[in-house]
Amino acid sequence: MTIFADEPTLLQFPLPENGLVIIGDLHGDAFCLLKAFEFYGFPPNITYLFLGDILDRGPMQNEILLFVFLMKLRWPEYVYLLRGNHELYDLTKQYFKNQCLTDYNNPSTFIYINQLFDYLPLAAIVSDYFFFCHAGVSQWMTCRANIANIPRPTDLNNMKILEGCIITDILWSDPKANQKLPFDLSERGCCYSFNREALHAVLRALNVRTLIRGHQIIPEGILDNFGDGSCITVHTATRENVGCNASGTIKIVRKDDGKFVMEKRIAKIKCRKTMINLCDTVYALLCESLQRSRLNRIVLKCQWCRKAYPRNITRRIRNSGITEVTLWISRYALRYAQYDEIFHEAWRNRDDRAMNIRAYQLFPVLYDAVTFEGGSSTTPATFRVILAQWEKAFLRKLFVTSSDFELVETLANDVDPGLLEIQQRRSKPNLLKRTSWHVRNMLRHAIGLRDLPSLDDTDVSEILRRP
Repeated sequence: MTIFADEPTLLQFPLPENGLVIIGDLHGDAFCLLKAFEFYGFPPNITYLFLGDILDRGPMQNEILLFVFLMKLRWPEYVYLLRGNHELYDLTKQYFKNQCLTDYNNPSTFIYINQLFDYLPLAAIVSDYFFFCHAGVSQWMTCRANIANIPRPTDLNNMKILEGCIITDILWSDPKANQKLPFDLSERGCCYSFNREALHAVLRALNVRTLIRGHQIIPEGILDNFGDGSCITVHTATRENVGCNASGTIKIVRKDDGKFVMEKRIAKIKCRKTMINLCDTVYALLCESLQRSRLNRIVLKCQWCRKAYPRNITRRIRNSGITEVTLWISRYALRYAQYDEIFHEAWRNRDDRAMNIRAYQLFPVLYDAVTFEGGSSTTPATFRVILAQWEKAFLRKLFVTSSDFELVETLANDVDPGLLEIQQRRSKPNLLKRTSWHVRNMLRHAIGLRDLPSLDDTDVSEILRRP
């Protein structure tokens, strides 16, 4: 755990001279991992970057996890692990927990592993060209610092709500080629999907060229999502339970002319019940690599081993989901949310599901409105790299007071990394356990307006002064 705790939340390093191999979702598929080792070899001849989702679904989750952790211990400068959504406690307790109980017969082992997951890096930037993460980008990635400054262990009580939103998007979001809005509520219901325009805005803000991700099942193993090389999805597992026919991996190398080349490997692998021959081959490669690079130092003590695991690890909220966002809006943004017709109609009809969905869609623009109070009388400000037209219209409706209104969009070179240092207005921890019924009642009593007057008939400054 110390190795991961000492690494930054955002890894940044040049492309290794021996190349970098990208491993996508494994989901307990040991056969595909061993085939990759057979093809590429072991460190120090090669460097590996895992995009997360090592766990769940497959039959050899603990074996893969232990093997990769041992590789990280042995070659910390040649093996990098990023966190996936299946390394979140909310998912591991559904799948991985039973596997731990079966393999170890000790519930504490499951808790210790999840404690380690809370220290895994979230993303990586290599040679100021490639951006790696498990799922996708976030509209709040206005600069690298907004990722790098996310504290670990990940706990919403120690973070700002926007940092929780960035984590959610990194672990859950998906690219949508046909999506009209730059960022929109994902079909997964817990993040914002992004289109090509949104991705390019984030890549410019981070000063990189290409996003390489996992997260999605790709029957062909590797997919160029937008057809322009800006978003590449890699899926390595091929087991029948994940519905994938090919194992995809990528090796990135740099040619003599300085250009980067992605050598894609798509292998049609049929998993077998026995792997004895493959294990013998991989074992021989491993022994050769270990003999070539002997250890010169040994860490005798580990600061984590004798510590009792924190009891709150099972109750820790690690990212900002729809519950946290809805509660935040109910406490701090109702005066603005009520001017959205869809939200107001759902509130009046007591339609909890529609209200929660619309609240999640409104949250980015409501956060801008509440935090900056319009920026000034004529120039609203934003944390985000890009705004949709309807969001601009919504902010204009709230704050414009002159005909020469101009919206300011904060981009990479303009953003102050300290913007995210604004003290976040967090709801009390016990409020996060409230049901939608409680949220609806909070909404009903939060303001004194039963029938909302038209914005044209109400003084804007008077509305903004209401508590």
